[in-house]
Formats: sequence, structure tokens, C-alpha cells
Amino acid sequence: FDTAFTPEVSPEQVQWRPLPKSEDPSTFWLMDLDKAFGGTHRAAYARTVIILPEKKDAILEIGSDDGVKVWLNGRLIHANNVQRPVTPADDKVNVQLREGENEILMKIIQSSGGWGFCLRVTNPDGSPMRGLRVK
Repeated sequence: FDTAFTPEVSPEQVQWRPLPKSEDPSTFWLMDLDKAFGGTHRAAYARTVIILPEKKDAILEIGSDDGVKVWLNGRLIHANNVQRPVTPADDKVNVQLREGENEILMKIIQSSGGWGFCLRVTNPDGSPMRGLRVK
């Protein structure tokens, strides 16, 4: 959890690859790192860029199995070193998203058992955010 790997210290050196979406309609929200990478006592990083037409307050609803760190536009905004299964919105973080591109970087720690994460961006009242695009 505390070791900073390449995506944290030299992100320009990382070659990102897409993660496959869940094939199970009942867990469409799950990014299954166990299926993608497998193993125990590991860390994986996920990156996405969301685009907004204007600056907005928002909530990042995060689920992780196990611990998680989240950076928004290069700034650490959340850290939770836990052992738990993925449950949507276990952690909620109030953020302000800027107009245009917003980069989200997540670090998800694996102890043993399942391994995955989910992330949803909502309005401050929890309603879906309209106009948001993913790059």
C-alpha cells in the first residue's frame, strides 16, 4: 500500500492497456483484476480520463478489494488501506472536477481472495452526472 511504483512516480513511462469489462450483467460495474492479472500480494493501477463541459462539484463513489488510493489530476485525494470485498460506493469522496479533462488514477492492493474495483462519478446529491464523457 505504501510502496510507490512507476505509475505514481513516473507515469509517462507506463504503457497502459484496457481492462476488459465484466461479462456478468449483474456485476456490470466490476473491474475484475483477479481475472485480468491474478496472484496475491500485488498492486495494480487503473487510469481513466473523464471530460466535462464545465467545472462541477461531484462525488467519486469507490469500491475496492482490497485497499485503494485515488489521485485526481495528480493530487492524492483518497487512501483507504483495508481488506474487504468490492462493494460499490463503500468510499465516497467529494471532489471538484475542472472543465475539460480530469485524470483519475487508482491503485488497488491485493492481499488474497478476490481482487477488483469500481468507480462511479455522481452529482453531489448522488444523481447521475449528465454531460460526462470518458476518453
